[in-house]
Amino acid sequence: MTCIRAIYDEIAPNTVSVVNTAVLNGNTTAIYGSAYQPYPETQPGYLIVQFPGRPDGDYFVLDTDYVTYTAVYDCVSVGAYKLEYAWLMGRTNSLTPEQLATARAAYTQFGIDISTFEATFHDENCVYLP
Repeated sequence: MTCIRAIYDEIAPNTVSVVNTAVLNGNTTAIYGSAYQPYPETQPGYLIVQFPGRPDGDYFVLDTDYVTYTAVYDCVSVGAYKLEYAWLMGRTNSLTPEQLATARAAYTQFGIDISTFEATFHDENCVYLP
């Protein structure tokens, strides 16, 4: 996927709407869902993300500066397999080298291997929904 974009908007206390868009095989696609904090007082960086027809997902905010980036992670065991998911999200399509280093440090301080992270492609030809 290229031109990936995530849009979050508060819809109620401790609940946000989630709109994820991307270009996949030349076609723009979107999925709409929501996320909520089940334990806002004790685990403010933990959200449960819900999309129609998909199992709920966990969303752990490892670090954010509330201005330029957010580092998000989840790890799930399925039998003998360990599935790890990470999203390094910026408010703009690119981060400065310093911002990127700070955001990546959020993962390494928790022992998460960032060597397999893949950058998301963005350029002037990206079309974003909505």
